[in-house]
Amino acid sequence: MKTLKLIKEVEDVFSQTPDGKIQDADTILSDLLEKSDTNFSGIAFDIFEIYKNSKDPDCVEKMFYEFTGVEFDEYLKMCIKKTSTPEGDIKSCPREVLEAYRIATKLNLTKDNLLMEAELIENEGEWLHMSLMGYDVSILRKVAEMM
Repeated sequence: MKTLKLIKEVEDVFSQTPDGKIQDADTILSDLLEKSDTNFSGIAFDIFEIYKNSKDPDCVEKMFYEFTGVEFDEYLKMCIKKTSTPEGDIKSCPREVLEAYRIATKLNLTKDNLLMEAELIENEGEWLHMSLMGYDVSILRKVAEMM
């Protein structure tokens, strides 16, 4: 079936469905979004590629807004602001600091989490997060400053 024909069928079924009797398209979409693994690394860059390769980037922006409630340009500005280093020059950070920063953000660690981890490593020689194992205390403290 062609996509437009499928959309028409969904619309027809929805118009004939009493409220609350059967799942509607919004509920099904919501369930799919809840079940989808959007926490994997790289999804943002996948969206960027879809946008760059789209014949209609405005539609991509509208779709992004529907899913997030945030304008696409505002999201991009947030990305620039929140992923910039305090010095404003990412090249000034050593590779190990950038790697640890990426891991910490992926794990949603806060400044306090990182400082606690650094203290535990320093005092006990133990890591709470295996992904950060091997990173020096000074690197974790530098990353904490960036948070």
